[in-house]
Amino acid sequence: MKRISLLACILLIGSFLYSQDGKINNTAYYRTPFSLGLNYTAFNPLSGIETGTPYNIFDLSGNVRYTFKALPLLQAELSGGMSQFDSQNTLEPDKWDSVNYFGLGGFRLNHKTSKTFEFGLGLSGGMAQGIYENLDDDPAGVRYALGQGSIHIGLSPSYNMSIELVPALRYQYSLDPVFKEMDGLFFGIGGTISFRFGKDPDSPDAAVKNIRFSDPDIQPLFAAMQSYYRDNPLGSITIENTGKSSLRDLTISFFQSGFMDGPTIVKKIDSLEKGEPLSVPLTAVFNKEIFLTEGITPLTGEVKVSYTFNNRPVEQTYPVSYDLYDKTSLIWDDDTKVAAFITPADSALQNYTSFIRKSCKEDQIPNYNEKLQGAVQIYHALNEIGCIYQADPLQPFASVSDTENMIVDSVSLSRRTLSKLTGDCDDLTVMYLSLLETIGIPTAFITVPGHIYTAFNTGADARSFGRIHPDRDMTINIDGELWIPLEITLLGKTGFLEAWKNGAEQWNKLEDTPEKRRLYITAEAQKVFRPIGLTETDLGLQYGSGESISMAFRKDMSGITDLVLAEFYKKVAEKETKQNFNRLGIALAEFNSLDKAREAFLSSIALDGNYLSPRVNLANLEYLNSRFNKAIEQLNITLSILEKQGRSRSNAALIVNLNLSKAHYAMEHFSEANEYFKSAEAIDRKKTAEYSYLASVSSGDSATRAAEQQEEQIIFLDEEE
Repeated sequence: MKRISLLACILLIGSFLYSQDGKINNTAYYRTPFSLGLNYTAFNPLSGIETGTPYNIFDLSGNVRYTFKALPLLQAELSGGMSQFDSQNTLEPDKWDSVNYFGLGGFRLNHKTSKTFEFGLGLSGGMAQGIYENLDDDPAGVRYALGQGSIHIGLSPSYNMSIELVPALRYQYSLDPVFKEMDGLFFGIGGTISFRFGKDPDSPDAAVKNIRFSDPDIQPLFAAMQSYYRDNPLGSITIENTGKSSLRDLTISFFQSGFMDGPTIVKKIDSLEKGEPLSVPLTAVFNKEIFLTEGITPLTGEVKVSYTFNNRPVEQTYPVSYDLYDKTSLIWDDDTKVAAFITPADSALQNYTSFIRKSCKEDQIPNYNEKLQGAVQIYHALNEIGCIYQADPLQPFASVSDTENMIVDSVSLSRRTLSKLTGDCDDLTVMYLSLLETIGIPTAFITVPGHIYTAFNTGADARSFGRIHPDRDMTINIDGELWIPLEITLLGKTGFLEAWKNGAEQWNKLEDTPEKRRLYITAEAQKVFRPIGLTETDLGLQYGSGESISMAFRKDMSGITDLVLAEFYKKVAEKETKQNFNRLGIALAEFNSLDKAREAFLSSIALDGNYLSPRVNLANLEYLNSRFNKAIEQLNITLSILEKQGRSRSNAALIVNLNLSKAHYAMEHFSEANEYFKSAEAIDRKKTAEYSYLASVSSGDSATRAAEQQEEQIIFLDEEE
C-alpha cells in the first residue's frame, strides 16, 4: 500500500509539471460531455473500527460524469456500488463481515495536460446502507454518512477510453447512535476504466468548417518580382464565417510547396463574427527556387486559416491555382519593375568591369569626373565586343509598354545579353545600368513613349555644369546634381558623345509635355523591386581587346576635353576677369593640364592680388604634383588670411581645411589630418560627411589606404563664398 501511495504522489506531481501546449486548451478541446466508468478500490483503515480486527476492504462501483461546456474544468459525478468488508479475525472470522451499498454525488476538477494525460481532484458525499448478516443484533443493517476526497490520474489510450489511478480518502460515520464500531477514516488506491461519449475532435469526420472561401484572385506571378511579393499583394481571397458563433484568434497564411521555406502569415485578426466576410490580400516570401523555373509553370498554392472555435483550434485550407513566369518575364504595368533586372551583384559583371577599369587605368584623367569617365569606358567596352541593338521580333518594348492589355514581355538578364551580344532597348538599358552600378555609379532609367533608355549621376554640382559639358541642356539637374542621359541603343553605331547628345535630345523635346517622360532612379525603384538573385557561374564571356577599349576611351575623352575647355577659353577671350581665369585654371587642372592651369591661376592673381581662390588652387597643383609640404605651406598662409578677415567659417575656409586635411593624410600625418577635418566639419557637417575617412584612421593603420585616398580629387575653389 505504501508503494502504491508513493507512485500516486509521483504521478500527481508529474502531471502538474507536464506543460500544456500554450496554443491549445486541452481541457476544453478534448472535453467529453458524458462518461460511464467502472471502479475498483482497495481500502485500508487509518482510524476507528473499535473491534481492532484487521479487514480486507474493497469497493466495486459504477459512475457517470458530466462535463460542463461553459466550464470544462468542472465535472459533476454520481457513483454507486458496494463495499465489501471481510474480517480477518481468526476467532470470529465472519461475525463482522458486511456489505455496504452506497451512493455518492459530487464534483471533480479535471485538467488535461495533453490529449492522453489528465489529473483531477474530486470531492463527494453520500449515504451507505451496511448489511451485517452475522450479527445477533439487528442484522438488517446500519446507515452511514460518507464523505470522500480523491485524486484522479488518468491515461487515455483513445479519445473514448480512459484508465485512471485513483488514490482516495473516505470517512464513514454511522447514523445509529449506538452502533459506532465501524466508524473511521479509510485510505484506498483504486483503478477506474471509463467509456466517454462524443466525437474525437482530431478525427477527419469531426473537422469543423466554419470558414467559406470565395473569390480567389491571383494573377500570373513573375519570378523577377520575388522581393516585391514579400510586402505587396500577389492576389486576394475572401473568407466568411458561416458558423453560428464568432471565431477567435484567426491566422491566415499562404504557402507554395517547393518555392517557399514555410507559410507566409498574411494577416492576424482577433475575431470574425458570424456571417462576416473579410477580403484578405495575399503576400508570399518565395525562396530562390523561384528563379530556376523556365517558361510558364502552373502552380497550386494553399491558403490556410487557423482559428479557435468553441475553445478548440481549427485549421481549414483552400487551394489556389495560378501561373508562374520565369525570371526574364514581366508586364509593363509599372515601369519601375525593370529595376529588378538591374543586377550589380552579378559576379560575371563584376569580373567584366574589373577588366575594363584595368584596361583604361593608365588613360584615366585623375582630376576629372570619375563617374563620367567610367561610363565612357563601359560604353566603349561594349562597342569593342560588338554588342548591338536588335528589336525584339515578337514583343518589342514599343508595342507592350503603352498598351492597355497586360502583355507579357521578356527582359534579358545582363549576363545573357553579354553572352548573345544583342538586345532590344530594355535589354541594353538593364545591361548598361547593371555595369555602371557595379563600379559604383548611381543610375536611372528614362521612359518616353515607346522607349526606355539610360541615365547616370555624375555627382557634379549642377551649378558647375560647364565642367561636364558647356551646354546646360546636355545634363539633367536632379536635386542639385548633374545626370547624363544616354541613348544606349546607339551601341555599335556612334561614339559616347553622340549617344549622350541623342539621349539629351529625347529628354528635352518633351519639356512641354513632362507627363510623357519619366526618370526613375534605380536605387529608389529597387527599394520595392529588389534585384533578382543569381547563381555564380563562369559564363566564359569574351572581354575584347583592352587596348582597343583604351584607345576609344581616349578619343572620346579628348572630344569632351575640347568641348569643355573651348567654352572656358571663349569666356576668357570675351572678358579677361579674375573669375574667368580662375575657372579656366580649374578646368585645365581637372583635365590634368597642370602647367597651363598654373598660368591661368597666376593670370587671375595678376588681376587681383587679394583674390584668394587662385591661391588655394595653386596650392592644389602642388598637391597634384605630390609636393605635399609645399601645398600645406601655401594653404596655411591662405587660412591665416581668412582668419584675419573674419572669414574662418566661410566656404573658402571649409575647403582650405579639407585640403589641408587631405595633404596631411597623404603624408600619413593622421592626427593633423583629423584636426583640420574637425575644423572643416565644424563649419558644415553635411558638406564634409563624405570625407569622414580623414578622421577615422589612426597612425596604426596601413599606409596603403592613405596612398589610395591620395588619388581622390582635390577640391578646387571657384568662388570664395
